Amino acid sequence: MLIIISSIASLLPASLYLYFIWKTDKNEPEPVSFIFFHFIWGAVGAVIVGAAGSYFITTAFGNSIFPDLLEAVVSAPVAEEFAKGLFLLFSFRSMKFDNITDGLVYGGAIGLGFGMTENFIYFITYEGLVKYWVVLVVIRSSFTIIMHMISTSVVGAMLGMAKFSEGVSKIYLIFGGYFTAVLIHGAWNFSVSFMETFYFGLIFIIALTIFFVMFFRYSLAKEQLILQKELFEEDIPNEHKLILVSNKRFKRGWIDESIRKLYIKTAIGLAFNKHQYKISRGNLKDFYASEIERKRSIIKNIIGKI
Repeated sequence: MLIIISSIASLLPASLYLYFIWKTDKNEPEPVSFIFFHFIWGAVGAVIVGAAGSYFITTAFGNSIFPDLLEAVVSAPVAEEFAKGLFLLFSFRSMKFDNITDGLVYGGAIGLGFGMTENFIYFITYEGLVKYWVVLVVIRSSFTIIMHMISTSVVGAMLGMAKFSEGVSKIYLIFGGYFTAVLIHGAWNFSVSFMETFYFGLIFIIALTIFFVMFFRYSLAKEQLILQKELFEEDIPNEHKLILVSNKRFKRGWIDESIRKLYIKTAIGLAFNKHQYKISRGNLKDFYASEIERKRSIIKNIIGKI
C-alpha cells in the first residue's frame, strides 16, 4: 500500500509541473516525445549517475573531511547537477533545442524527473509517524522538486544562450549555468539542514519560483517580438500576420481548420528560423537558410489554396 501511495505522491506533482511548463511554451511547443526523453533521463539516468558521483566525491575526500552537512551541501549538488545537466549537453545540439525557452522546458523536465524519483525514495523509506510522512510529502512536492526543476532549467537556459555563441563566451555560459545550479541546490540543502534556517529555505524557493516564472515570461515576450518582426516582413496577408502573432491563432474560424495548425506551425517556425539564421554561423547558417526557403514554399502553397 505504501508503494502505491508513494508512487502517486511522487508522480502526480511532477506530472502537473511538467504539463504546466510544456503548456506555458505556447509559441513553439516542444515535441512531447523529446520532453519525455529528458524526463526519463532525470528519473533514471541522472539518479544513477548522480548517486555514483556523490559516492565517489564523498569517498575521495574521506568521511572525516566530508561529514553529512558537507555531503549534502557540496557533494550531492555537485554530482547531481552534473548528472542532470549531462543529457542537456547532448540534446542542445539538436535542432529542436534552439533558444532559452527550450532550455527552460527541457531542463525543467529533467529536474522534475529527478525530483520525482528522489521523492519516491524518500517517501517509501520513511519510518516515522504518518502525520510527519504527510509533512514530508508536502515539503518535497512543493519545494524540493521545484528546486530540482529550476536548478536544471538554469543550465538549460544558459545552454540555450550558448547555442549561438562562440569561443570563450560559450564556455562561460555553460559553466556559469552549472555552477549557478550547484549554488541553488547547495543553498536549499543547507537551509533545510537546520531548524533555524528552514523557513529561510522555504522563502528562498518561493522567491526563486517567482523569478523563474518572470524569466519564463520574459523569454516568451522576447520570442513574441521576434515573431512580430520576422513575420511582418513576409508575403503573408496582413490580417493573417496579426492573427499569427497573437493568441487568436489558437481559435477556430479564421482559416480552414484543415490547414490552420500547419499554417501556424510553419509560419512561427519560419520566423524563428529567420532570427536563428541571423545569429548563427557555418553549417547552422546553411541549415536555417534551407529551412527558411522550405517553409516559405509551404506557406505560399497554403495561401494559394485560400
